[in-house]
Amino acid sequence: MEVAFTGLLFAVALGSNVLLGMWRRGLRRFSPAWFVAIHGSIPLLVAMRLALARPNWVIPLEIALGVAGQLIGARLPGLWSEADQS
Repeated sequence: MEVAFTGLLFAVALGSNVLLGMWRRGLRRFSPAWFVAIHGSIPLLVAMRLALARPNWVIPLEIALGVAGQLIGARLPGLWSEADQS
């Protein structure tokens, strides 16, 4: 059961940060909204980790998925617009 909860945590870490990365792409750098877009998923992910998955080894993977989600989200709108132009 803990494996399922850990998988759910990882999926939420990646998915929420993809959405926040898409939003962050259109914001002025270092503005308050930009900081919210960067750090907005942290309270949700910490609460989920404390409620669902206790092992500490999930923290580095959770951070890595968050960064990957931000990078993917920042590139997705550009990829979609390039696909529409083809």
